[in-house]
Amino acid sequence: MTVTDLVLPLAMATVGTVLCPLFVAAGMRQLHGPARTRVRLQVACLVLGCLWGFTTGSISSGAAEWPLRLALVAWGTALIAAGACDAVTQRVPTSLLRTSFLGTGTAIAAALLLQGDVRAVAITAIATAAATLTLLASWRFAGAGFGDVRLAALGGLGLGQVTVTGGVLGLTAMVVVTMVQTALVVSCGGDRRTLTPLGPAIAVGFLVAAAA
Repeated sequence: MTVTDLVLPLAMATVGTVLCPLFVAAGMRQLHGPARTRVRLQVACLVLGCLWGFTTGSISSGAAEWPLRLALVAWGTALIAAGACDAVTQRVPTSLLRTSFLGTGTAIAAALLLQGDVRAVAITAIATAAATLTLLASWRFAGAGFGDVRLAALGGLGLGQVTVTGGVLGLTAMVVVTMVQTALVVSCGGDRRTLTPLGPAIAVGFLVAAAA
């Protein structure tokens, strides 16, 4: 990899490093989360935002993809922040999700249209609808929170260029994270009635699917 090849990944990593702590801080303020937790979350999200930005920039095929990659960095950092807030408070920041959905959805669609990729725009719409309906069914019949439905709607926006392999890996990652969370709950004395936040698993699943 040449110095030129590193420009986009490093630029996107910088954007992710800045955006993710800002998003999680906004989310925790909306949820009135404990102040002692906010600093630790911001540090963790700083690292995760940096990694997501670098990953997103690394899979670019050229300078023409800068607008799309920038939009995807914002999308991914919003997912990370919302999942982190859910992990701590077991609630998802609705205002952050609403703003992120409108902002990143518009940016992703505009970037795809600039590339002339109408097919990806259609896939984005289908993926968003499918993710929303799936979590809506889980909310209705399986005890998921309605915040998880909103998070899934945001997650679908990043799947316009997803591959079959990416989809399978994303679902696998979601299951693995859920199993790990369940094991941690049980090891801490919880049982099947103990509430477990789905936000982290949902966020990880969508990010893996988009990056694969």
